[in-house]
Amino acid sequence: MYIEPQNKHQINVIESKPRRGWLIVRFFIGMILLLASGLKAAAPSLGDGLLHNWWFNVFVVEFELFFGIWLFFGLLPKLTWLATIGLFSIFLVVSFYKAISGATTCGCWGNVEISPVYTVLFDVSVIGLLIMFRPNNKWFDGFNNVKNWSDLKYQVINYLLIVISLGSFIFWQVTQININRLQEIGQVLEQGSVVRLEPKTWIGKEFPLRDYCDIGGKIVTGHWIVLLRRVGCVECQKAKPFIAKLVKAKNCPLAVLEMNVKGNNPDFEEVDFITGFLNQEMSWFAETPIVLELENGIVKQVFLRDDLKQMRLEDSRQ
Repeated sequence: MYIEPQNKHQINVIESKPRRGWLIVRFFIGMILLLASGLKAAAPSLGDGLLHNWWFNVFVVEFELFFGIWLFFGLLPKLTWLATIGLFSIFLVVSFYKAISGATTCGCWGNVEISPVYTVLFDVSVIGLLIMFRPNNKWFDGFNNVKNWSDLKYQVINYLLIVISLGSFIFWQVTQININRLQEIGQVLEQGSVVRLEPKTWIGKEFPLRDYCDIGGKIVTGHWIVLLRRVGCVECQKAKPFIAKLVKAKNCPLAVLEMNVKGNNPDFEEVDFITGFLNQEMSWFAETPIVLELENGIVKQVFLRDDLKQMRLEDSRQ
């Protein structure tokens, strides 16, 4: 039942509650976006596919920065409200896809690993808050805290000054991260550096990761199949049947090298295998899975992600 307000003061009180709610919600979402942008900027993308492509993530870092600051300014409230719902709807779809794909981390927070299930719940909660607390302004009836076009001009200029200067600095920081290319054994790598793996260049040479993993001394003696994988890699799971088949065909043990997380237990039940870890003080950059055949420490064959996909496709046709 609607009760008509008795005076203008009561009207202002009623209308101020949604406004205050929208103010709190947009500041909260703005801080979340700036935090996510900062964490991504501090850690390069090391996953697989478009969602983890280096330059795509540079774009995401900049976009989250620009949008987060825009929310603090509060311009175009209704359109901003709609855009924010659209943005978190996209986040929700991506997180849901990763959740059903079996990924163990959403990748939303740089190197901070959070299950996509939790990010799905978070995105749903944010959308719910946005629906509950909407700006009261009419669709094209001015701007928050802007009384005329002159005020709007100064707000926009201030916004552009902030995002251009801060965005340029962050872009410079991200693109200046040194990416080493590990090609030959004996290369000296600085602790904390980012290392790009180029396995096709290793064929016929000594296994260059020997000194950068905890089982290097074991796998350079005898005949081994080595799998380099990343926790949360969907393609690594899909490649398991082929890897088990290859291990049986070569009649040799399997060594599983984890690239990004310690303490994970792979589930290869059909073959004998050991687990090792690459140096966790470095960030390893490569599309996974990578399968190597080693003979006394010499790389004989290399199967990359696309090679494994093609082999799975050929097996399905037979």
